[in-house]
Amino acid sequence: MIASWMLYALVVSALVGAAAWVLEEVCRLLGSPVRWVWLCGLLATVGLVALAPLPYRHTREADGAHVRPPTADHWIGGRPGA
Repeated sequence: MIASWMLYALVVSALVGAAAWVLEEVCRLLGSPVRWVWLCGLLATVGLVALAPLPYRHTREADGAHVRPPTADHWIGGRPGA
């Protein structure tokens, strides 16, 4: 679980960092301050990574079956649903 959480943190931080970098360039072109873009990016990264290990509620489909989204373990070769 730790490895999948670390992989999730790496991917989330890379995506949020790339988005912040693009928004920084847009703000520079518009003449807006850029520090808020990076502050929001840092807070979003910390928030998303901190919330990742928390349990979530299962939803039900119309037929009553539980729906569980795939986890990082599913994608990196772990046992699904473990």
